[in-house]
Amino acid sequence: MPSMGVILKNHNKSVLETEGQEEAVRQCNCRDKPNCPLQGHCLTTSSIYQADVLTEDGGSHTYFGLAEKDFKTRWSNRGRSFGTEKCRGETELSKLIWELGSGSIQYEIEWRTVAGCGSCRPGSEHCDLCLTEKLF
Repeated sequence: MPSMGVILKNHNKSVLETEGQEEAVRQCNCRDKPNCPLQGHCLTTSSIYQADVLTEDGGSHTYFGLAEKDFKTRWSNRGRSFGTEKCRGETELSKLIWELGSGSIQYEIEWRTVAGCGSCRPGSEHCDLCLTEKLF
């Protein structure tokens, strides 16, 4: 059995070797990378995002939202509210999309991240994410 000194030396060596090596954080898991809604950053967490809805008649609508977890999860839920009748009134953006669809107006949605900040922490009086969204 190795002595305590040898055990500590080996432990410290392994900790120090891995300390400088940070894992690469995945920013996108889209199968079709060129069509990622956030240009390769769909796994961004704790962010404020902007959706610009551009219509064929030249109209433009802007919507701001927040995603505490990754944006892609929020984006998939948005897609469900755009295509499912019972979810049509879940958000202001889905109301707009259903209104455009009922008028047979073609549209395109451009997504982008406008801010990133910390999410709500237990015991905190304020949520930075919510307060930052109010600025937009």
